[in-house]
Amino acid sequence: FFPLQIKNRVNFSGPPLKYLARAGDYLFWTTLKGELLAYSLSQKKIVWRASFPPSPFGQVSLFKNYLYWGDGKGQVRCYSQQGEQIWLNKLGKKITSCLFVSDQYVGGVVDEYQLFALNRKNGQLLWQYKSPEKIISGPACGEKQLVFGGEQGTLFVLDLAGRPRLSFPLGKQINPGILLEQNRCYFSTKDNDYYAFDLLRGKIAWKITLGGESLTGPLLWEKKLIIPLWSGVLFCLKKKSGEIIWWQPLPGRSDFQPGVAEDQILVASLSSSLVSFRLKDGQLKGTSDLKDYTLRSNPVWVNPFIYLLASEKQTGEFFLLEMTKEVKVILLAEPPAPRAPGEEIKFRAEVTGFYQPEFEFYLGQKSEEGPAELKVQKPFSTENTWIWYPEKPGKYLIRVKVKDLKEEAQAELEYIIQEEKSKEATNKKKIIEEYKRN
Repeated sequence: FFPLQIKNRVNFSGPPLKYLARAGDYLFWTTLKGELLAYSLSQKKIVWRASFPPSPFGQVSLFKNYLYWGDGKGQVRCYSQQGEQIWLNKLGKKITSCLFVSDQYVGGVVDEYQLFALNRKNGQLLWQYKSPEKIISGPACGEKQLVFGGEQGTLFVLDLAGRPRLSFPLGKQINPGILLEQNRCYFSTKDNDYYAFDLLRGKIAWKITLGGESLTGPLLWEKKLIIPLWSGVLFCLKKKSGEIIWWQPLPGRSDFQPGVAEDQILVASLSSSLVSFRLKDGQLKGTSDLKDYTLRSNPVWVNPFIYLLASEKQTGEFFLLEMTKEVKVILLAEPPAPRAPGEEIKFRAEVTGFYQPEFEFYLGQKSEEGPAELKVQKPFSTENTWIWYPEKPGKYLIRVKVKDLKEEAQAELEYIIQEEKSKEATNKKKIIEEYKRN
């Protein structure tokens, strides 16, 4: 996927709320100014918008082709992907968390202590629960339970009817970004530890010190946890045991969830760099420095493009960036034209974005009657150079084709050979003839 080039950018009023979501032909995101935007991947443009009272907790959630988010006036909305409002619930209380969504419920926190759950299909209030502690992390919802972290360092577990099932005193505050998967939840704490908690047995499954806090939910992939730290490090752990498989430094602090692209992990940080690592062993596969931008969201891969939200450093404007792999070849000549017949001229191809490329060189003489008829001078090989000894004056066209297993490109160069008006011309001609005979 690397190196990257920006193919398209779409301006919007920001700043965005850090999360870029994809469903089918659409990308969705919300902003701190109180706007939800829908971008069509096929039409390459924003196709609809929805305005709402702004809220720092107005991040959009996707579930089964529907969009859910809360606003600054205590309202929860459900929209279709096409921009139709399905329902609106006016809770009338201050929403103080991002929403959780499950098969049956949409919910969150109001007034910092009160959990609520709505019917996902019609928005009706189903239950409320008042926490004994101020809620500072979560809530996260699974198939059978809901978990959240309290200000005094307690992990709370409710069933899906809002009834308390467990409270576990960790004695340390849990960071945002709890992942609940089957009968386990995973989270980071303020003292740089990372936990797996067994909800069935009500005890810690494993704990590891990582040397930094994680402020976003981990990426769960092939029985591995991919965890970016605010300190600027990416860890890959075994989900079952917490054992470190590999770790890599990041270009900057990151509180964006990593993205997936084939067998690679894409990570954006609060800098201008997007990086890619191989899941298997953490090998760095690519770095793209978008030096004119500050990254503002998680990356989303939609083959062959990578999308993310960013702000332009010079203007402060916000953009959705569409990027693709940069594939190009440049053809250079040494020495530069014009030259005389008989001189040695070396053509060199310089490539970007190829892996183990092969090169094929062509030559043709230009004429007034029509375009140059190009003929292969050097078939495909791993050598990126070709040496030419021109025999007669004229305008020539040199072409190089480059290919690897996935990519191909070509470049052309016009080269002029002039008649040499000196005694050396005769000598050079003799040298060429002798060279041919030998």
